[in-house]
Amino acid sequence: MKIGILGHFARGTELCDGQTTKTRNLEKALLNEKEEFLTVDSYRWKKHPFSFFFKVVRLARKSDVIIMLPASGSVKIYTRIINLFGKKKVKIYSVIGAWLPSLLENKKGLKKQLKKFDYIFSETKTMQKKLEAQGFNNVVTVPNFKDITPINEKEIKYDFEEPLPLCIFSRILKQKGIGDAICACDRLNKEAGKNVCTLNIHGPVSEDYKEEFSNLCEEYSSFVQYKGVVDPSKSVEALKGHYMLLFPTLFYTEGVPGTIIDAFSAGVPVLASEWESYADVLSEKDSITYRFADTEDLYAKLKYCVENIEKINGYRAECLKSAEKFSLDTITKQIWDLICSSKR
Repeated sequence: MKIGILGHFARGTELCDGQTTKTRNLEKALLNEKEEFLTVDSYRWKKHPFSFFFKVVRLARKSDVIIMLPASGSVKIYTRIINLFGKKKVKIYSVIGAWLPSLLENKKGLKKQLKKFDYIFSETKTMQKKLEAQGFNNVVTVPNFKDITPINEKEIKYDFEEPLPLCIFSRILKQKGIGDAICACDRLNKEAGKNVCTLNIHGPVSEDYKEEFSNLCEEYSSFVQYKGVVDPSKSVEALKGHYMLLFPTLFYTEGVPGTIIDAFSAGVPVLASEWESYADVLSEKDSITYRFADTEDLYAKLKYCVENIEKINGYRAECLKSAEKFSLDTITKQIWDLICSSKR
């Protein structure tokens, strides 16, 4: 069986955003099955649209199973090419994030094209239900996943003292709520009259946020440190030993954020905003949440976490159990079972 994957591999780069990471992880998962593979890298495809078009056509014609992972701006293009040249093939759309239902609200043509696919892989049950409400009957929930090894339960750190080490591990841009997290920590420290928490920030900084982020790091340097970009394979090593991961996202349509999988694998509980699908990812056994985009509630919940070390420590072993739901082995089996059940 030939499997074709069309996605943002960004070959030869060190990109570690969610789209690139998921595309590479999917390739790695299916390569383990030792099938024949064809891949097309959509990285910067607009710089060479004609050659890219012919590569996609070849992939659609030559593959028995076609899996695409487009960004929102290219869904329409990929879908039409694959449906036109990949007839009688198993066609799968693996969605990155949870924005698809909003995109499809007024796009009857794109809906019609996507209903021709065998499967749409939704990262969350929340998105699956929204798509089913729009008339889709080919949606299955296949969570985001990572090829990382969780720490052993014996490696979990419990002996925390102030200042408690908090962390952020994501793309660094305004919409990720970085400023909100820094301000909440600053307020907590000022009210205590000392640093009761510090904040280590890891990840690539967006070009349009570099100046503002640099100013924030300088202004709050007494407790904020930027740690640079971490190799995705070393995420657990970078996160373990932290008291909590902060995930103050302002993107309401997050799916299953990879950073949360990293944190769970490191035995680190999460303090997160309640994005649309948060309940599909987090539980009261591994996380604390606050009302979406509510900075007052963020501060209140952060204060609670800092003042209740024993309570938060009780989440750590549960985090490792939660990580199993998003492991390479778990999701690979699910994907492979679906592919085999649809083989034409």
